Amino acid sequence: DAPDAAPLLAITSPAGHAEYVLNGAEKQQLLLSCAAAGEVRQVYWYVNDQFLRAAKATERVFFRPPPGEVKISCADDHGRNVDVRVLVREL
Repeated sequence: DAPDAAPLLAITSPAGHAEYVLNGAEKQQLLLSCAAAGEVRQVYWYVNDQFLRAAKATERVFFRPPPGEVKISCADDHGRNVDVRVLVREL
Protein backbone atom coordinates (compact mmCIF):
# COMPACT_ATOMS: atom_id res chain seq x y z
CA ASP A 1 0.00 0.00 0.00
CA ALA A 2 1.16 3.49 -0.81
CA PRO A 3 1.40 5.82 2.18
CA ASP A 4 -1.52 8.18 2.63
CA ALA A 5 -1.25 11.13 0.29
CA ALA A 6 -1.27 14.61 1.75
CA PRO A 7 -4.79 15.98 2.10
CA LEU A 8 -6.04 17.90 -0.91
CA LEU A 9 -6.90 20.85 1.32
CA ALA A 10 -5.66 21.52 4.85
CA ILE A 11 -5.46 24.57 7.08
CA THR A 12 -1.83 25.01 8.14
CA SER A 13 -2.43 28.11 10.29
CA PRO A 14 -3.91 28.50 12.81
CA ALA A 15 -3.43 25.14 14.49
CA GLY A 16 -6.69 23.41 15.37
CA HIS A 17 -7.74 23.41 19.04
CA ALA A 18 -4.98 25.89 19.90
CA GLU A 19 -5.52 28.75 22.30
CA TYR A 20 -4.38 32.21 21.25
CA VAL A 21 -4.05 35.07 23.73
CA LEU A 22 -4.13 38.44 21.99
CA ASN A 23 -3.37 41.79 23.51
CA GLY A 24 -6.36 44.00 22.83
CA ALA A 25 -4.21 47.14 22.74
CA GLU A 26 -1.75 45.80 20.18
CA LYS A 27 -4.12 44.90 17.33
CA GLN A 28 -2.42 41.52 16.90
CA GLN A 29 -3.70 39.38 14.05
CA LEU A 30 -3.81 35.66 13.31
CA LEU A 31 -2.28 34.20 10.19
CA LEU A 32 -4.51 32.13 7.94
CA SER A 33 -2.74 29.80 5.55
CA CYS A 34 -3.60 26.54 3.86
CA ALA A 35 -2.00 23.74 1.92
CA ALA A 36 -3.98 23.02 -1.23
CA ALA A 37 -3.69 20.58 -4.10
CA GLY A 38 -1.78 21.82 -7.13
CA GLU A 39 -4.86 22.50 -9.24
CA VAL A 40 -6.36 24.85 -6.67
CA ARG A 41 -6.05 28.51 -7.65
CA GLN A 42 -8.43 30.24 -5.26
CA VAL A 43 -9.51 29.60 -1.68
CA TYR A 44 -12.25 31.22 0.36
CA TRP A 45 -11.85 31.94 4.07
CA TYR A 46 -14.74 32.02 6.54
CA VAL A 47 -14.76 32.97 10.22
CA ASN A 48 -17.69 31.64 12.27
CA ASP A 49 -19.43 30.79 8.97
CA GLN A 50 -19.18 34.40 7.78
CA PHE A 51 -17.29 35.01 4.54
CA LEU A 52 -13.99 36.77 5.22
CA ARG A 53 -12.27 36.97 1.83
CA ALA A 54 -11.03 35.12 -1.21
CA ALA A 55 -7.30 34.61 -1.64
CA LYS A 56 -4.83 32.81 -3.83
CA ALA A 57 -4.13 29.33 -2.51
CA THR A 58 -0.56 30.30 -1.58
CA GLU A 59 -1.46 33.68 -0.07
CA ARG A 60 -1.03 34.44 3.63
CA VAL A 61 -4.08 36.21 5.05
CA PHE A 62 -4.10 38.09 8.35
CA PHE A 63 -7.21 38.90 10.35
CA ARG A 64 -8.26 39.95 13.83
CA PRO A 65 -10.37 37.18 15.38
CA PRO A 66 -13.15 37.87 17.86
CA PRO A 67 -12.67 36.58 21.41
CA GLY A 68 -14.13 33.18 22.29
CA GLU A 69 -14.33 29.98 20.31
CA VAL A 70 -13.72 30.75 16.66
CA LYS A 71 -14.47 28.43 13.74
CA ILE A 72 -12.17 29.04 10.79
CA SER A 73 -13.09 27.44 7.49
CA CYS A 74 -11.33 27.25 4.16
CA ALA A 75 -13.03 26.23 0.92
CA ASP A 76 -11.31 25.80 -2.43
CA ASP A 77 -12.42 26.30 -6.00
CA HIS A 78 -13.02 22.55 -6.37
CA GLY A 79 -15.67 22.37 -3.66
CA ARG A 80 -13.51 21.01 -0.84
CA ASN A 81 -13.97 22.48 2.62
CA VAL A 82 -12.07 22.10 5.90
CA ASP A 83 -12.33 23.84 9.22
CA VAL A 84 -10.53 24.20 12.52
CA ARG A 85 -11.64 25.62 15.84
CA VAL A 86 -9.46 27.77 18.06
CA LEU A 87 -9.97 29.60 21.32
CA VAL A 88 -9.13 33.30 21.35
CA ARG A 89 -8.69 35.24 24.57
CA GLU A 90 -7.98 38.94 24.89
CA LEU A 91 -5.79 40.43 27.58
